[in-house]
Amino acid sequence: MVNFVMAEEDVDFLLPKPQSMIGSDGWSLTPGGPTGEGHPHPRSYGAFPRVFARYVREKGLLTLEEAVHKMTGMPARKLGLDRRGELKEGCFADVVVFDPATIRDRATFEQPHQFAEGVHWVIVDGHITLDRGTLSSQLVGRVLTPAA
Repeated sequence: MVNFVMAEEDVDFLLPKPQSMIGSDGWSLTPGGPTGEGHPHPRSYGAFPRVFARYVREKGLLTLEEAVHKMTGMPARKLGLDRRGELKEGCFADVVVFDPATIRDRATFEQPHQFAEGVHWVIVDGHITLDRGTLSSQLVGRVLTPAA
């Protein structure tokens, strides 16, 4: 079942507000293997690239830096995720290297298992997990929980 419950006008109004953060309830999926079956919501592959393409590049509602902060440092602080959401010594090395001019979501409801365009590398805890479209077979990272 697919429900469309968000109005684009509301997103456009709320996204630039200083208090708004960007997150997703998508899953961690890959096109191959057991998670590459079925028809998940396309947000599992493209929620964050869509923000850069639509709300930063096309609509100009956020700067690139604002969007990155609303997806990383701001939610990490709000959720109490220690040493996450910033690139600095002592923090975990979770990094996505992308081209701001070409990043965009490609997943659709008909074909949801498609990686975003313009994402070159994904690094999780210092390990390269996506290298120009090629997934690593090494499983790294862990489930994050807020600090007590």
